[in-house]
Amino acid sequence: MIKWEFIGRLHPLVLHVPIGLIFGLLLIEGLSWVVDSGTRAWRVCRKAYMTLLALSTVAAAVTGYILSLEGQTDGATLIRHKWLGITAAVVSLVLWILTIKSNTRVQAVFRVLVLWGLCALMVVTGHFGGQLTHGPHFLSTHAPPALQAFLGSAPLETRQPSADTSITLYGALIQPILDSHCVSCHGPDRQSGQFAVHTAEALMAGGRSGPAVLPGAPQDSELMKRLQLPPDEAGHMPPQGKAQLSPVQISALAWWIQAGASSDPGVNRDEIPQSLLSLLPQPDTTGQSSPEEISSHMDEALMRRLEDQQISIQRITQDDPRLWISFPAISDRVTDETVKQLMPLAPWIAWLDLSDTHVTSGALPWIAQMPALTELNLRHTGIDAEGLKSLVQNPNLERLNLSGISLDDTVVETLLNMPHLKRVYLWGSNVSQAGLQRLSAPRIEVITDATPSEVLSTDPNAVAE
Repeated sequence: MIKWEFIGRLHPLVLHVPIGLIFGLLLIEGLSWVVDSGTRAWRVCRKAYMTLLALSTVAAAVTGYILSLEGQTDGATLIRHKWLGITAAVVSLVLWILTIKSNTRVQAVFRVLVLWGLCALMVVTGHFGGQLTHGPHFLSTHAPPALQAFLGSAPLETRQPSADTSITLYGALIQPILDSHCVSCHGPDRQSGQFAVHTAEALMAGGRSGPAVLPGAPQDSELMKRLQLPPDEAGHMPPQGKAQLSPVQISALAWWIQAGASSDPGVNRDEIPQSLLSLLPQPDTTGQSSPEEISSHMDEALMRRLEDQQISIQRITQDDPRLWISFPAISDRVTDETVKQLMPLAPWIAWLDLSDTHVTSGALPWIAQMPALTELNLRHTGIDAEGLKSLVQNPNLERLNLSGISLDDTVVETLLNMPHLKRVYLWGSNVSQAGLQRLSAPRIEVITDATPSEVLSTDPNAVAE
């Protein structure tokens, strides 16, 4: 016996039929005004097409209504989508009657107006349906500004308070994770499983399955159980096809629940585990000091001593005091100790080229403490996958060259945990194709076919892609 749930879940398949048919009917109506529309062939074609459109629209509305009874999704967007779908079904039946009975020119004009009204109604209904499936801002996020007001408000801005010593832990550490991975399905407009996470109160209230968070007991909290299920198992969250939480983000949620799941302010940054600091907002120094003031704080004597050792130190531009450092003349003499010597300049190092040097993983904890670093070249060095975990703490690293280093798939998790990594070069590594695909799926561009001379810019004045 066929279950009602099965019929309801045919809705995503059925709903596309009337969408295609209505555009075909618009074409037929348009042609009928150009050629002789009174012939029997036109009338038969129009009536047959309109009958299919009415039946399919009613079928989409019925299956959608049955699907809504499951209670998997709740919220204002579902209500709008449901009633607009039912209205579209009623209008399609009216249009079918007009098509069957229409004989005069005035009736034909009225029929066409109703057809255009049905078309507009389907567009709006489909828009709300898309919001239910892909989130409320799937279309509006990248729409032109003139259309954003019509399509929906801008996405919820990630709550990023200033990075001072005392922070609101929930707002700085937890809410940004939920906003980026969960709110599209569990927010004010859509509440799958009658569960929402757009506020701390909603998260703690839980959903149809009961409380999602049990303070002090992450292992018993439904939220953590769902996050830690195998990706292909029913109930895993986020669902397959959606952006998954990184291990460090899951660890942050577990630590927060273990600490009592409080949303109260006043948590000191020093109380947060070192491994989670990369998730916190970094100090914004924009506009606080002029380039001249920043430059005056540099250790110019140290820079001269390093340059005397044939270390290349250049400012990125004349007006940008950040530094680009490389070792082309002494690469065979550069060791971990050399990197340690650079630490007084750490706040200004933006590009660091250590390619073909003798640095090892021992240098990476020092490099992790360079807050301005955006580009790092480790090509043909002695670092390993385990040592790379230190770089997860670096707040701004965007491009990383690991070409010519023997690495396996264990490096994938580490790279995914780097919060701002956009591009990684893995030419000559041993990362499998599956690992490369997993790495490139969320947000990282993986370069594997470049030659050593092509990877990473060697010109500090070149504009990074």
